[in-house]
Amino acid sequence: MSFFIKRVRGTKDVLPPNDKIWSWVESVMKESAAFYGFLNVRTPVIEFTELFKLSSGETSDVVQKEMYTFDDKSGRSISLRPEFTAGVLRAILEDLNNQILPLKLMYFGPCFRYEKPQSGRYREFFQFGIEIFGGNSVNSDIELLFLANYIFKKLGLKNVKLEINAIGCKECHNDYRNLVLDFFNKNLNNLCSVCRARLEKNPLRIFDCKEESCQKICQNAPVTVMNICKECNRDFEEIKNTLTTCGIEYKVNPYIVRGLDYYTKFVFEFIVATQTGNLTVCGGGRYDGLSKFMGGPDLCATGFAIGVERIIEIIKTQKIEISETNSRDLYIACLISEAKIKVTKIISKLREFGIKADINLFEGNVKSQIQFANKAAYKYFLAFGNEEIKNNSCKIKNMSNGEIFEIVSSDDFGDNFIKTCIETVFIYNSVGPGMSS
Repeated sequence: MSFFIKRVRGTKDVLPPNDKIWSWVESVMKESAAFYGFLNVRTPVIEFTELFKLSSGETSDVVQKEMYTFDDKSGRSISLRPEFTAGVLRAILEDLNNQILPLKLMYFGPCFRYEKPQSGRYREFFQFGIEIFGGNSVNSDIELLFLANYIFKKLGLKNVKLEINAIGCKECHNDYRNLVLDFFNKNLNNLCSVCRARLEKNPLRIFDCKEESCQKICQNAPVTVMNICKECNRDFEEIKNTLTTCGIEYKVNPYIVRGLDYYTKFVFEFIVATQTGNLTVCGGGRYDGLSKFMGGPDLCATGFAIGVERIIEIIKTQKIEISETNSRDLYIACLISEAKIKVTKIISKLREFGIKADINLFEGNVKSQIQFANKAAYKYFLAFGNEEIKNNSCKIKNMSNGEIFEIVSSDDFGDNFIKTCIETVFIYNSVGPGMSS
């Protein structure tokens, strides 16, 4: 079937049954973060463009090439959020007097970047992320690493590797910038045109370049981890020692700088090895100077973001079994109009007890109703017609094994009937909230 209007390139639709994996991944991430004491935050999809120019940096790829930016009817420059951190921090600064620091926050939602669509990467993409504001201790960095590791274990991901790097504080950056500036100037002719433009404004961005010629040059460049101050080195050593003591494997990757200008001191990535190469599924670090740079107080901050589409792609590739998040318990096919009110009451009562029950929404014989219930993956089926009314009883069929439960009603399908159904069918077969095995 062909339609004139189709979805925008780089976007996607999530329809049943694919929504099951999305719901499961979101619930695992949120429940894991809540277990670690994080609270939800929601921010607007649109922000003033200046916010992202300030936070991400004028030389970042996000600002230069990837943002969806437009003027509103008042002539103000507005952008769809390309990432969450800037908007979350802006929200906190606007409401800082009402917040208790340190503050642990989590978010889940869409971001937008205009880049070439590819596997696991879209122009509208979803992120789950964590932010800690006001945590000046290295414990904040460690908390992030442990939470991310916990989430990936809960999801059942295999071949997940942690890579970390120390990129130094503001003072370290000034000395390091001179080192790399001198190095890249000596290799200027071999840099791509984009990196030559980056050289004066922000030479660290060259480490993000995907051009093979630039990557070869970067392999011989001075690295941040060898050019940091004593305080930054002390914190980095504490992070490494904690990871080692707690049995979390890691690798120091001196070329991780992250793609946004606001990162300082400590950065990290979680990477999953696939048949087509390594995929970065989580990235983050510390950005203590961002609040002050945006006009706020000197507020310590650290966080990470997880690409949801990539996680789902890996779950499918690794054939990880997911927990059922929206299973359907009982389908009642009401075959006669005289019984509709009675069946509706039965369903209403069952729902009050946490049983996911539905009535048929289309007319049809028993065979067609059973076919639908089977395709829609209902666990149990009940046909309600003249026979049920006459005998004051019904038969509930287990769709997986064909077992039949006959329930006799002593109160015209009232509360006693509902109680008997729950006791003999649903509790017996572990269905319903608080009853699952």
